[in-house]
Amino acid sequence: MTITISSVRCALQVSLLGSVTNNLKAVKISILETNFILYFYYDNEPNDNEIDLSEIVSTEVISGYMEATAEVKRFILPEPIKIPFKEGEIFVYHRYEEYLEDN
Repeated sequence: MTITISSVRCALQVSLLGSVTNNLKAVKISILETNFILYFYYDNEPNDNEIDLSEIVSTEVISGYMEATAEVKRFILPEPIKIPFKEGEIFVYHRYEEYLEDN
């Protein structure tokens, strides 16, 4: 399969099904030729299950691409630290939380 932004985004969205936990804040991906870097952002230190899920997701994402490799990076970013953005990175999952003011 040809590596395109839309095909990678679709593959990552499908592979994330069932892998999103309350602790997971966001997932983004960076593509450098055939090397995919997946960034997982958490509110707190990920547990063993969340670490395993992120590895499974990375394997599933590259399974349809010949000679592709994946690297997983995990970060703990409690509020209010913002998730850094770099040109060429794609946010696939990003949890938005709204804070309602009491009237």
